[in-house]
Amino acid sequence: MGNPLSIAVLITNYNTWELTQRCINKIYEHGSKNIEKIVVVNDASTEASPQNLPSKVKVVENQKNYGYVASVNIGVKHITQDLIVLLDSDAYPVVDIFSSLEQLFSEDLSLGALSLHLVDKNGKPTGNHEEVPNYWGLLLGQKLYGKLRKKRKENQPFVCYSCGVIIRREAFLSINGFDENFDFLDGDIDFFMRLRLHGWKLKISETLRAFHMGSGSPQSTAKRVARFYRNRYKFLEKHSLLPNKTIFCSLLFLRHVGEYLFLNLLGFLILKKQNLRDKKKSRLFLLKHVWYKYEKYSKPT
Repeated sequence: MGNPLSIAVLITNYNTWELTQRCINKIYEHGSKNIEKIVVVNDASTEASPQNLPSKVKVVENQKNYGYVASVNIGVKHITQDLIVLLDSDAYPVVDIFSSLEQLFSEDLSLGALSLHLVDKNGKPTGNHEEVPNYWGLLLGQKLYGKLRKKRKENQPFVCYSCGVIIRREAFLSINGFDENFDFLDGDIDFFMRLRLHGWKLKISETLRAFHMGSGSPQSTAKRVARFYRNRYKFLEKHSLLPNKTIFCSLLFLRHVGEYLFLNLLGFLILKKQNLRDKKKSRLFLLKHVWYKYEKYSKPT
């Protein structure tokens, strides 16, 4: 028998200190005796870091805003423990998620990551994984694809979300962490995809529960849509999940044309003026830049 596996928590923070402190308090409420360290990567927040944090908390101050993906990589460099509990600042445990981790990961040495069961304030699941993405998600659009996609079959390959997940540090280092060519969108999808491809197992917990609703994003719809397409195309291209690129981009171009024409002709019937303007801006951006994988020119403002 080897030594028991040690545990650390990693939280990324950007102007969310109130949420981060809530997360830390909940960690202490639900089993902090089983963890050795809590690392908070403060990604150049404009808010001042609090001075009264518990002794197990180490704050890593980024000198500039590197973004979520790079902040996770930076945080792991400050962790030597075997298991990393990665939490978004707006997530927190609602039960003791720590005491059983050592046994779970010791019993299966190929287990690379375990996704927590994420719930809302009423205990309803909010989503912690998805099927490995394919090109239909881009071709049909997020909403239509989501409606058409059936529930994941038991043995269907999946990838986890990073908002509440336990990662074996050895597994993290074996694939050199998160790919910083992605931003927070699809950076985790790519990471867990690479874990699978390198032979590490992914599992979903039904009992280790944590709260996570998602805090939303202050950016416009145009920015969110542009970032989604840019990162998802990059993911599909990286993992050879695209069909013929010329035909695929042509079909995307036609879809963007149809969406833009519909918004100009009939959008006023279903959307408020500001929302319509934002959606038209996002579709125009996609229409102009589909041939450049949505990233050659400046992003929509």
